[in-house]
Amino acid sequence: MLFFRKIYSFLVAFTLGLISYPNFANSSIPLSYLANYVKHNSLVIDAKDSFKLPRHFRTSEMPVPGKKQAEYLKSHGKLPSFHGYHGLKVSASAQFSKRNILAALSQMDGKIYIIDLRKESHGFLNGNAISWSGKRNWANEGKTDDFVNTLELSLFQHLNTLKQISICYFPKVQRTRACKEPDSFNIDTTETEEQLIKQLGLEYRRFPVLDKWRPDDQVIDQFLQFIRSLPKNAWLHFHCRGGSGRTTTFLVMYDIIKNGKNVKLEDIIARHALAGVRDLQRIPHVKYQEWVTIGALKRLDVIEKFYKYVCDPEGYSSRSWTEWLNLQKEEFTS
Repeated sequence: MLFFRKIYSFLVAFTLGLISYPNFANSSIPLSYLANYVKHNSLVIDAKDSFKLPRHFRTSEMPVPGKKQAEYLKSHGKLPSFHGYHGLKVSASAQFSKRNILAALSQMDGKIYIIDLRKESHGFLNGNAISWSGKRNWANEGKTDDFVNTLELSLFQHLNTLKQISICYFPKVQRTRACKEPDSFNIDTTETEEQLIKQLGLEYRRFPVLDKWRPDDQVIDQFLQFIRSLPKNAWLHFHCRGGSGRTTTFLVMYDIIKNGKNVKLEDIIARHALAGVRDLQRIPHVKYQEWVTIGALKRLDVIEKFYKYVCDPEGYSSRSWTEWLNLQKEEFTS
């Protein structure tokens, strides 16, 4: 029995890239699951480490680019209302590297909370942002928060047993999922995002959402509980992988909480489209990727309901999101 166990651990170690058996044996994640996970999800670099602002970085205090204003005025006749927007004390970006976030700190003020919206496993290697990327970027679909956190720790335990590893830069594999030009890295430091952010003396919260999809109702409830607990001097920095869909969704929800009773939903969505990279009202139609269109429709639907929830006297000020949804269902069926 011991012999077969050693053979099995050797085969798994070979599959994982020369990982030693004891490191994963100490994990609560099954060894077979980890081997299969690494086999089917490529390790990629999301952001190379450099002291510059993260991709798609913006804050609520920045003016809207003049070119975007001109294009919007041409198509709409007037700009959306920016009532309350510049006082939100928020920023957003794509996934950042270690030095990216250090460069961005000068743009933030108050008690800084990094809001991680990624469901997929990710972290940092030598300061570079890395993640395990698979089909749809949905490797952790259906997994609990605790499982995902434990999985990440196990994956980084694995990396710490290696001296060198080959990784592809994400834009090179984004469409084909094939890594043809990997870069070789010596492994000096590895951290999960939570570990890095806390090392920097910042606050960290994770509200995991699948890529190009809507947040689950439970996650929205967790987000609302978090918002209610914030101090007055809180500054929130939201990010996902690209700083687009998931990030804009949570920016819009936060703006709705703060300003929804005084600003139309169309204006809230439009001003984040002008300041950022994604107009949530524009539904993409991607050939052979109908799920992307479905995800965008579901996301817009939940935002429209969320706006009604915040504006309803029997909603945000009185009950949780899921309680309100259940109440709406009861009223609809009665």
